[in-house]
Amino acid sequence: MQVPTTLAQIAFIFVVALQVGIKNLFAPMSPIQRGLIGVLVVYVLFVSFTSPVPSSALLAPSWVVHIFFFVALISFFSRADPDRIEIIWTIVGLTALLHVCAFLIAWAVWPEEIRQFRLPAFDNIRHLGYFLAPAAAMAAVQFVVRRDKALCPLLCFAAAVFYILYTGSRGGTVAVAAGLTVAGVFMVWYRQQVQPSRVVALLVITCIAIVISELLPSLPWKPVFGRGVDAISQTGTQMLSGRREVWTFAAIAIQQNWLWGYGPAIMGQIPEYQGLPYRHPHNIVLQVLLHWGLIGTMLILGAFMSFIPNVMSALRRQPALALVPLSLIATMCIHAIVDGGLFYPFSTAIAIIAFARLEVIGRRHGRNDIDQPETGLDQIERMPRDQTGNNTASKDVASACISALRHKTQPSSEITSQSVNNQDPIWRNARRYIAPITPPNMARLYNDRPLRWQTFSFQAPDMLAPVSPQPAYQK
Repeated sequence: MQVPTTLAQIAFIFVVALQVGIKNLFAPMSPIQRGLIGVLVVYVLFVSFTSPVPSSALLAPSWVVHIFFFVALISFFSRADPDRIEIIWTIVGLTALLHVCAFLIAWAVWPEEIRQFRLPAFDNIRHLGYFLAPAAAMAAVQFVVRRDKALCPLLCFAAAVFYILYTGSRGGTVAVAAGLTVAGVFMVWYRQQVQPSRVVALLVITCIAIVISELLPSLPWKPVFGRGVDAISQTGTQMLSGRREVWTFAAIAIQQNWLWGYGPAIMGQIPEYQGLPYRHPHNIVLQVLLHWGLIGTMLILGAFMSFIPNVMSALRRQPALALVPLSLIATMCIHAIVDGGLFYPFSTAIAIIAFARLEVIGRRHGRNDIDQPETGLDQIERMPRDQTGNNTASKDVASACISALRHKTQPSSEITSQSVNNQDPIWRNARRYIAPITPPNMARLYNDRPLRWQTFSFQAPDMLAPVSPQPAYQK
């Protein structure tokens, strides 16, 4: 999947660059973010081509493509229609479904070749769990929150869960469960509406997948349920014996070249560890340190932290839109603790898409959110006026507040997610009327220019005109 994924990313970068222009490709980012990305690209190329491991130079272009793919996604998401962008999650789910269908066809036609790992596409049938685990969590979240018919997410969830259970991927199973737990807590915290009948349907499908995976002819490994039964008698040290071995080798290799790293090298090709059966450290922290050393890790963290404010803004202000990418990222981060999801380009591309989507959601809604109006003057100028020119805010605030309190109060994050949830227009109008006369906006309005009051109603045209040095209140 490395070559097709890289080619698809390059094609996307070129298409976006042709649409917006090379100069505008970095336009949505701040100067600090552009500088960090530029330094990171130079560092990746320098370390990769000076590494003692030959595979680093061959794998370096894929990392550079990942970086520019993220930049192109930021530019694309910033300009695209938010409603149409959501189709990207359907594409991710359909890709997972096609992966599982291809495996089932190959398993039915060439069962012995798959058992003996002779098919190049399925030389390690578990590595698809790095991608199928977040796809399963994403499909489950889409299925329980959508109000329309959601057959596609249901099929994608069933296929991904069956594959993870049948191939015995314990890390994928734990990642899906943990990712859905994070998504569930997030939905409860922000009062996102779900359909209980669909939650029950997911539980039933999971039970059916467990039964089918146990009844089918076993692969070289036992299914997850059978492996879980065997693991009951094991201690935590015994269960992680293989991981402890590879983590020890990775830690020793990091100590030998802790400053610069080895580049995106295959772990078994490091000169001191020739012939190791491990391709990566099976831990995201060890993997980043092994590849890029301390300097590269600090650069990656700096670039990552520069986008965190917008990501947090998306989670706080737009929970309905941020729920799906959050479930993807949570599942992949939990899976990356014991596996090497960052080693495979396809799963890395999915994580980049989810993170870029969160960043643009926060960037787009962070400034114009209803909880932070631009200025008091802008809000007052947009208010309706009666025939005499007086602003009707003071007359409508009380009635709007009373009507809003009679209805079910919705969280402020749902109010701005009009494309996702149906909103109460009475409550929305009440917030629009109340916003200009809140203490922060009144303070800003007072600092901008003096106020002139007349019969307790705003005089917007007079406020914009010069004020003579006369008493502020006149009969």
